[in-house]
Order: sequence, then C-alpha cells, then structure tokens
Amino acid sequence: MTDFSFDLDEPFVLVTMDENSETFLGERYPYSYSSHAKMIENVLKDRPSVVSYLTTFTEPYSPEDVESVEKFKKLISDYK
Repeated sequence: MTDFSFDLDEPFVLVTMDENSETFLGERYPYSYSSHAKMIENVLKDRPSVVSYLTTFTEPYSPEDVESVEKFKKLISDYK
C-alpha cells in the first residue's frame, strides 16, 4: 500500500464553490462570471504563492458577463 500523505512547510487552503455555495451566492451552477471574479479577487488579497483554478467557462451571455470575464483575466494577469 502506498502512503500519499505529505507534510507541508506552509499552510495549505482549499477553496471550493459547490452546492453549499448556491445558498450563499443566491445562484445555481454554473456560477456567474461576477461570482468567479469576486472569489478570485478575495483569494488574491491573501497573496498566495500558488493558485490553481479549475472550472468550465461558457461563452459570456451579457455585457456584464464580458466585463466580469475581463476583470477575472486582469486579476490573474496582474497578480505577481
């Protein structure tokens, strides 16, 4: 049997958007681009050394969606 456990030298935080998020956000999956942008903005405030973000994005439906997608992209590209 293989032991896949490991020790972390630094804190590790896993942030998810799941079924429990629906009540908090007041929306159902797929979550709005605005919600994704707000979440990544809040995560980046803590200056993490690594961010892995896994989701499926569809084409934006409205001008507000396009604006939120651009905000999301800018937050990621500006983060250094």
